[in-house]
Amino acid sequence: GEAFATSEIRVLSDKPIRQNEIIAICVVKNDIVKIKQFICHHRTIGVDKFVILDNMSTDGSVDWLKEQDDVVLLQTSIPYSTNRREGWINRIIAHYGDNRWYLVADSDELLVYNGCEQHNLHEVVNHFRNQKIYRIRALMVDMYAQSEYYVNGSIEDCFKQCVFMDSNSYYYSERNHLKLICGGPRERVFHQPPWLTKYPLFYFRSKDIECKSHFFFPLKDNLKSKCYLVLKHYKFQPGELEKIKNIVESGNYYNGSTQYKNYLRVLEESDRIDFICDNTVEYSSSDSLNLIGIYDPIDW
Repeated sequence: GEAFATSEIRVLSDKPIRQNEIIAICVVKNDIVKIKQFICHHRTIGVDKFVILDNMSTDGSVDWLKEQDDVVLLQTSIPYSTNRREGWINRIIAHYGDNRWYLVADSDELLVYNGCEQHNLHEVVNHFRNQKIYRIRALMVDMYAQSEYYVNGSIEDCFKQCVFMDSNSYYYSERNHLKLICGGPRERVFHQPPWLTKYPLFYFRSKDIECKSHFFFPLKDNLKSKCYLVLKHYKFQPGELEKIKNIVESGNYYNGSTQYKNYLRVLEESDRIDFICDNTVEYSSSDSLNLIGIYDPIDW
């Protein structure tokens, strides 16, 4: 609430946005490789406008974002925290208003679904609007590479190298009003069950509150959707040990950055990351999503 009401947000580059356009919202800091791919990919599947909130990047991404014809660029100097992120996102949504479709994702997440090469996001939202589904559930799938990449690779190659994913290591952990999914390579390697349920694509109504991306209020509406979407998640990359150390020291992520403390402990004890396992499969197209046992394909 404090972040929503008091954070100073400056407009660096503005664009008009029509009511029928799908808006993608992303908070980013010093992630130029991933934010370029984020925008390129989501343009391809039908996002009309991007509202990017920059948190004082110094890697050239601000200049690049200013040059994009479909990007509204905002900036805040308030230090990042998980709760502040949600306050900022809800403030952006409040500005653009209710009764429109939004996509909210991080810069290291790419939205896919079965048939995304043929069916764009406007077809997706029309499909679910007809079914009166206004929050579309997604499974966050951690993408990974062969272990050698994490030793000698470059983050510039992350989308070419991280083409592998788990197929059957996911499971439901029942919570009230939330079909919480856990598992995946992070649980296997770091022994830390991540929350893999998200609602990135939604039609925002006046009664809604977007909360931590993993669920919305009112809670009862979270159960109306099956897991129709996938967020390909490119989390661990070469040279990110210092970034993880900074997150641990700041304690600004969920629950005092507990997950990142586990990541740091394992990374410091091991000489390399190896995510490959018996149920590893390669993502080559959206047809590969059918290999994920917990995924529910859209019935086009």
